[in-house]
Amino acid sequence: MNSGAILARRVVVGVADLKAGIGVGSLITHALGSCIAVIGWDPTYRIGVMLHLRLPSSREDGERVED
Repeated sequence: MNSGAILARRVVVGVADLKAGIGVGSLITHALGSCIAVIGWDPTYRIGVMLHLRLPSSREDGERVED
């Protein structure tokens, strides 16, 4: 996982990635699909964070596929 604070206008958060942005700009992610995005914002310090969490596939466990 690649993480860190970045000073930029546009920060791209990849799959299974965590990034923070400081100041004016945006955190974006592509192909969220069945994944989960967790987003936080601190208005005092103007810091935003985004976690793109990849969910495990049910195909990896044969018993779960049958349910």
